[in-house]
Amino acid sequence: MAVKGFKSKLAEILSADVEGYSRLMDQNEKAIDSFLSKGGENKMKKYMVIVSIIILFFCVSVHAGDDEKGGEGFWKGLIIKIGQIVPKKKLAVRTSVAGIRGASVDADTVYWKDEEKRIVVTEEELDLFKAAVNEAVKGNRDGALKMFEQFRVSYPESPLNIDTKKAIEKLTEKPLQ
Repeated sequence: MAVKGFKSKLAEILSADVEGYSRLMDQNEKAIDSFLSKGGENKMKKYMVIVSIIILFFCVSVHAGDDEKGGEGFWKGLIIKIGQIVPKKKLAVRTSVAGIRGASVDADTVYWKDEEKRIVVTEEELDLFKAAVNEAVKGNRDGALKMFEQFRVSYPESPLNIDTKKAIEKLTEKPLQ
């Protein structure tokens, strides 16, 4: 008996809610129609243009802020990346890796659960790249360019060559006057 009364009360509440929602939507629709009929469409376009200009200005100023600092964000990103690279060391000890029957892959390419694919470089490769970045950060543009070019020639297959190319582009950009 109590459940039946509860259901009917719930049905009354829901129907009143739907009726009230419909009434509010009708009022909202009428308000929009009156706004647009009174030249509101032009106002709306003006507001959209102003908002678009503000967003564009914000995006340009953020990008310009990076350029004003001589691209510090780019160099900081490279320094962080360098810090995450662990150079591959040559071990004097021989090790073995067990594999699945008939697996024809190198031990370096075996996937270990939850292990990210790491950038593998030699110590010499990493040292030269670090030195070139440090020269660029110090402001020695010519020295940094020379070292990055040397890196590209010495390590043409390096996974750091993408960053080397970006660094060379950054260093050869002409600053805005």
